[in-house]
Amino acid sequence: MERRGFLKRLFGAGVGIAAMATVPAIAKNEETFTLEDIAFRCKGNSNLWYLKKGCWLDNELNEILGKRVVDGKYFSYYDPRRDIRFPVKEKYTREDFMGIILWAKAQYEFNYYCNGTADGGVETGLCRFIFDKRENSYQTEVYSARNPKNDIDFTTKI
Repeated sequence: MERRGFLKRLFGAGVGIAAMATVPAIAKNEETFTLEDIAFRCKGNSNLWYLKKGCWLDNELNEILGKRVVDGKYFSYYDPRRDIRFPVKEKYTREDFMGIILWAKAQYEFNYYCNGTADGGVETGLCRFIFDKRENSYQTEVYSARNPKNDIDFTTKI
């Protein structure tokens, strides 16, 4: 049976027409972009991508983490998030990066993060992506930082 005819018989003509009109509109509004739109490739390592500072994903992560994003001088270590992966595709949607967004929402208030630096000292976003050939996907690493309130300068001599 035709879908339109089925909906018309089931709910009446008005509901069937409304349902058919909204389905294509939802599919058309989905924004797509490439990985190059939000990240740039490392010059020395073609498997490494740095998140662009100021892209939509970086802005959303900064908004979620809020005061826990500190200056880069408090950088502590690269925190590999092996469970946050996204597939290799030509076009991405925001839904593909929902793993890192949900991760950021689940962070405790005492975890701090900072922006990274790339080739030539270029400031990057809060994370980077590494291509995993075995899984044919990208995995995520974030830049963990020390708490600036409790920071100790180990370079000073007594």
